Order: sequence, then structure tokens, then C-alpha cells
Amino acid sequence: MGAQFTTGNTVENAVDFSSVRRIGLLQTTQPFVSGDPIDSASFVDSYIAAARLGTINLTSQASVGVDIVTHGVAYDLTQPASQTGTVRVGGVIVTNTLAGTKFRKAAN
Repeated sequence: MGAQFTTGNTVENAVDFSSVRRIGLLQTTQPFVSGDPIDSASFVDSYIAAARLGTINLTSQASVGVDIVTHGVAYDLTQPASQTGTVRVGGVIVTNTLAGTKFRKAAN
């Protein structure tokens, strides 16, 4: 939303923001099956960007592409701290990196 990815396989330092747009709420509801993460994850090798973030709740995520450096959510680092939102994956709050994964909440 009001953002253009300049690099296709990462969310870190990869976004130019053209406007101050906001994601208020984004929620996925796909049930996650731990034995089949590739087919059941609600967020797979994906990228989201908005200058300002509200609440983002993802039931699960998976990094499956061999060329994926990082994936996840990007926001504009010049925005006030109150506009950086809350990102949760499987109920876990992500402040920067989801431990053991390629998922990031990245300031650009």
C-alpha cells in the first residue's frame, strides 16, 4: 500500500514508500497443520508493506523458496513509533525476527 519493493527476495531495506498509507487490520484464518507446513501455512514466502501498520495476525508462516532471503512485513522507519503496529504469527508477537525463520518485521 503506497510502497514499491525494489528487491524481490527480501523485506529488509527493499521498499520505497510513495505515500503514508496504513494497514489497519490484516488477519489470516487458514488452519495450520504442523505436519504439512508448506500446504497449510497462511503466509508463504510473501511480502506486505505499508508506511504505517495497525494489527497483523497471521495464523502461520513458511519459508519454502530457496531464493528467499527474508519475507514478512515492512514499514516506513520515518513514521512515529506508535504507527509501527503489532505483528503476530501463531500468537507470537514479532518485534523484528521470528526465531528460527526467515520471517521479519522490517523497518525500511
